[in-house]
Amino acid sequence: MIAALYFPSIASAHAYIVKSTPYENETFTKSPQHIQVRFDEPVQSAFHSLQVLDELGKRVDLNDGKVNKQNPSILEGNLKPNLPDGNYHIVWKVVSSDGHSVNGVIPFSVGDAGSKINTSSKPTQPLSNTDVMGTYWIEYISLFLFVGLLFFGLFVYKNDKNNRTIAFNKTKGLLLLSYFGLLFSVLLSLIVETKNYTNGTWQAVFHKNLLMETINNTKFGSVWIIQLLLLMVLANSLYMACKKEQKNAFYWWLSAFVIGAFLLLAKAFIGHAATENEFLPILFDFIHLLSVSIWLGGLIGICYLLPRVQIEKEANADYWKTIQRYSKWATISVTLLLVSGIYASLNYIPNLYSLLHTNYGKVLCGKILLFLVMLVLGLIHFIKGRRSKNKLGKSVWIEISIGIVVLALSSLLTNLPTAMESPGPFTGVKQNKGYSISLHATPNIVGKNTFTIKIKDKNHKNITSIQQVTLTFKNTDMNMGNNTTQAKQALTGVYESKGFYTNMAGHWNVKVHILTDSLDSIDVSFNYIVGSR
Repeated sequence: MIAALYFPSIASAHAYIVKSTPYENETFTKSPQHIQVRFDEPVQSAFHSLQVLDELGKRVDLNDGKVNKQNPSILEGNLKPNLPDGNYHIVWKVVSSDGHSVNGVIPFSVGDAGSKINTSSKPTQPLSNTDVMGTYWIEYISLFLFVGLLFFGLFVYKNDKNNRTIAFNKTKGLLLLSYFGLLFSVLLSLIVETKNYTNGTWQAVFHKNLLMETINNTKFGSVWIIQLLLLMVLANSLYMACKKEQKNAFYWWLSAFVIGAFLLLAKAFIGHAATENEFLPILFDFIHLLSVSIWLGGLIGICYLLPRVQIEKEANADYWKTIQRYSKWATISVTLLLVSGIYASLNYIPNLYSLLHTNYGKVLCGKILLFLVMLVLGLIHFIKGRRSKNKLGKSVWIEISIGIVVLALSSLLTNLPTAMESPGPFTGVKQNKGYSISLHATPNIVGKNTFTIKIKDKNHKNITSIQQVTLTFKNTDMNMGNNTTQAKQALTGVYESKGFYTNMAGHWNVKVHILTDSLDSIDVSFNYIVGSR
């Protein structure tokens, strides 16, 4: 599975509910006192909201909703005592670890409330947030262009200092343009993220207290400060590089490249790779970002720099030597893209069903197709470079254009939940004592599911001599105890059970215990992922 192979680093991993008290459409005989919503990841302390409203829209909670300090994946609060019979709904909003604001509604009722409220508890967010998409699209293009062009000038173009000076003089304007694009997008991102967190208007978001809360109380705010400091230092390096003579300019350009690499690393700390605060995902994310920069930035260097140098110096051999040097770096970059992308896909796409049936998976499929087209074009350019015949021509610009479209799709993914929350129906088959036992769970979500067990012998015929089939459910993410039920016979060799046995999203184990008429026990177990929707 190659999902997320091109740009998983800004593909969203929004928080989603794994358990709530009350759960969706739960009916209480007596008024509850406490409400709790548990998410699959820690949520941030800023910009959270928890309200409980009655049928008239009046608040019935104590306005004390908070993120649990001991377990920041829990949002909790208390209710007013002795709520009258009726329908209620919990309206919640949090900022997930990757910096995305999500919200939802959980309906419940007390006593004989009559007709139930048909409201979804699933986290909601606009399919596309054009403010966020546009801002990050500009930021990533500017950052990739800046780092990639510097890498091309420092390590790919001719190695002597004189030719490096020519390269940087020819690309100075494009480097400055990408720097100011990066500065603009970083400054704008503070306003855009604050607007996103508060769900407010553009007029309301320009408020000192709101902006300061984003800076002081969110992970994005901490990284934003670091980005701003790096951009200030980078401005000095660019000034000195443009001012100094040929002898010292190289070291200032090199320092600018190093600072650009740190800016890429900073982005990895607010992507979904940093959700679990582990070193390895952040490292893979940084490698992925750097590889994209070298690949796309090098293509820009070939299209923008080489033609301008060739006008002044007719050196066809030097042109192809540069292409050949770039081909080696591009091959390394593509390899790293594939490795880091596959690593990310294992974290965010549980199976083929979720790849093909979720919005996240469908967008990724489109990106994969475009990525394959870029690989084909890259292979053509590599062959041309080896043969040193004919200039690369317009096909390089086509490859660059496709890369820009891929970045736009990546920006779209910042507003989509990953495929992990919708793994789809589960089917598994195990063998034991000459029997084949299959388990099918549908729709495989938190709440009511249908579990179908089929038992066949070695000749693939349904077994008739079954006395009892027992299912035992256990959540493997946390200790919640076991939930056991007996399946009823639906057909010969086919047993079925319906119920609320998986009350939390995540990893589950189902042990199937079969007792035959001859009192022979057959035990198999299945591990699978339960989705939140």
